Amino acid sequence: MKVREDDGRGAGCVRVQAQLAERGFPCPRPLTRAVTSDGMVVHAEEFRPGGEVWGGDSPEVAGRYGQVFGWLLEELQNVQAGPLLPNPRWVRWDHPGPGVWPSIAFLDEKDQSESLWG
Repeated sequence: MKVREDDGRGAGCVRVQAQLAERGFPCPRPLTRAVTSDGMVVHAEEFRPGGEVWGGDSPEVAGRYGQVFGWLLEELQNVQAGPLLPNPRWVRWDHPGPGVWPSIAFLDEKDQSESLWG
């Protein structure tokens, strides 16, 4: 089961994910359509055990991630989907509010004077 905040993109994202899985891209195949309930989008997808997350910043790791990203972009060229708007908040440069990035209340409420980098 996957549950995420309903920002209007859930159903479209699940349709894209289904098309990618049909084309052989190694992502979980959605088993249900996206359903909206109480401000959340819910759907079920197949379990894909295994796999390995590569860490580090070596040329080998960067090259492998680049290959997979290139494969994803190639497959996405042939996906049929309407606009998946609004953009996710981490790339919502076109938001209607002030500033470069949109306000995210739960982050904005945190102490911004603390440095994560020491």
